[in-house]
Amino acid sequence: MTLFLLDSNIVIDVLGGDSGALRLIDQLDDAGAVFGACDIVLAEVLTGVHERDRPLVLDFLRNLHFLASTREIGEQAGLWRYDYARRGIALSVPDLLIAATALVYDASLITRNLRHFPMLGVRALSPG
Repeated sequence: MTLFLLDSNIVIDVLGGDSGALRLIDQLDDAGAVFGACDIVLAEVLTGVHERDRPLVLDFLRNLHFLASTREIGEQAGLWRYDYARRGIALSVPDLLIAATALVYDASLITRNLRHFPMLGVRALSPG
């Protein structure tokens, strides 16, 4: 089983019918992939969902494997933020938490924003 953590932008792309995102998800699904989301992704996606679309979006999100936050995830995100800030690289806390979730759960991250995830050890791919 290969686990993939979907970034918020990928969830939005899939729900919006983006052909590149759908093609990648279909290919990975055919290969037996398991798709997941974490609390940050749920919060980011639901922030922009109109009430009329909420049932469809919640159904999609609830069918993803949920990767719960842990102390280890919080610690890793904080250590990365400290380290990258000392190098003059500002990274957002949500992106750091998403990356740490991928690392802790040994998941590959699917995102359109590869530049937001320069952390060593994080496997990230983009639909193109």
